[in-house]
Amino acid sequence: MFINRITLQWYQQLYSELKAKGLLKKYSVNDYIQLLTDLKKIKINGQWHFNEITKTSGKMMEKPGLTYE
Repeated sequence: MFINRITLQWYQQLYSELKAKGLLKKYSVNDYIQLLTDLKKIKINGQWHFNEITKTSGKMMEKPGLTYE
C-alpha cells in the first residue's frame, strides 16, 4: 500500500506539471512514464553515464522541465 501511495503521488505530480504547461492535449502521463522507463545508467570505465536518448525524447523531456542528469 505504501508503494501504491507513492506511485499515485508521482503520477499526480506529473499530471499536474503536464496540465500546467498545457501538454496534456499532446502527451499523456503514460507517454512520459514509458519515456522514463527507457532511461538507463551504464558504467563506463568506472563512471556512471546515462545511455543515449533520441532527439525527440530529449525534447519531450525538456517541455515539462524534466531533467535526466
